Amino acid sequence: MTGGYMFTPLCGYSDNGRALFEYCKKEKVTFGYYYDLDALHSRLDVIDKSLAPFFRILFSLKANSAPKLLANIAARSRFGADVSSENELRAALQSGFGREDVFFVGPGKSISELQSAIELGIGSIIVESIYELGVIDRIAALVGMRPSAVLRINPTYEVRGVRMAMGGRPTQFGMNEADAIRILLNSEHLYPNIDMGGIHAYVGTRILSAKDALWNIYKVMECAENILRKGVKMSVVDIGGGLGIPYYSDEPEFDFGLFIDRLPAGLSDFPLVRQNCRIYMESGRFLTGPVGCFFAQVRETTVAGDEQHVEINATPALHALSHGGVLTRDKEFFGASLTSEGWLAGTIPTHVWYRVNGRRRKWPTKVLCGPASENDFIIFLNSGAYGPAVSPVWENLEGYPTELTGTKGDICKIGTQLGCMELANMQALVLSDK
Repeated sequence: MTGGYMFTPLCGYSDNGRALFEYCKKEKVTFGYYYDLDALHSRLDVIDKSLAPFFRILFSLKANSAPKLLANIAARSRFGADVSSENELRAALQSGFGREDVFFVGPGKSISELQSAIELGIGSIIVESIYELGVIDRIAALVGMRPSAVLRINPTYEVRGVRMAMGGRPTQFGMNEADAIRILLNSEHLYPNIDMGGIHAYVGTRILSAKDALWNIYKVMECAENILRKGVKMSVVDIGGGLGIPYYSDEPEFDFGLFIDRLPAGLSDFPLVRQNCRIYMESGRFLTGPVGCFFAQVRETTVAGDEQHVEINATPALHALSHGGVLTRDKEFFGASLTSEGWLAGTIPTHVWYRVNGRRRKWPTKVLCGPASENDFIIFLNSGAYGPAVSPVWENLEGYPTELTGTKGDICKIGTQLGCMELANMQALVLSDK
């Protein structure tokens, strides 16, 4: 779990590489996303068994909401679901997650979304503001149901190791600790139609240091312990998540072994929380990121010294991580190659070229790939989270990429490629209906 990425026997990738190559050759698939179900199952087992003594795990559908993956997570683990829209909520329930194990998170929930969450009887609504509490209380009174609410706090303590911050400063996320304590102490009077479950804190993501992750967890636990000492009754403490995965060759892999070794001793400092509360932890990209990759077929290759240049049959924009804050020009992205012999681990700095309107362009970040020849594939690793659903599919009019899964040598299509004209026709149909 702490090394080797997808090329260790634990993750199962070596078994499915040849099958994936042959499938793409037979079906003429030139680019897309691949999710290895053997890798997913192995990762599920390790995370579940390691963390189950301490936490209840929630999988965040923001990371990947492909129905095939959701069904596997729901069926093969004791995980719950962390959702941030009504569509994600219904996808979680349809995939087999139990209502009592679904948490609805995020700012900006609509009244209709809150009503659906209440009527469906989900485990809890993570409340971001005092205003939202009032809305939930009124809806609950109208529909005659009593939802559970958990207050998201925006803590003031020092946050460590996050690469994408979501707390620890004024934001749209959560309320301050003083307001949360006041509400919890007076909830029966202030919001008589709601069961106040406890608190939630999520300060950021992409944490690559086990020590920093433990620090942040202990700070949330310390906050909860102090609240319980004030005589507040709580049954839920949601510590968030944020465990990261590396995307670049100079980034360390999260030391999961160290994390698990040190966790019990640290949690023993919070006896009231452990005696009175269920402790939840969210896992998104840490679970599905390493089990997926973006692949693109090679048109031609040239070698220059210890580097190679490849031109591919796709625009890297289809790879979601090529956009936004993750892409960095001065680093080497983790990659690999896929040939008829299977996976080749990434060891060669590779410049990636592609065509836009007949012109060749270079992707700004090099990728560490194995040797690749014409009709082989280059691989962008750790791409199983925040993939095609958040990719700019209109750039270069590439369309929505194919999505594949594999297990024990069997490759299955779970998402069909949609070209730009198909996407445009879908928009035209919507416009004509109006």
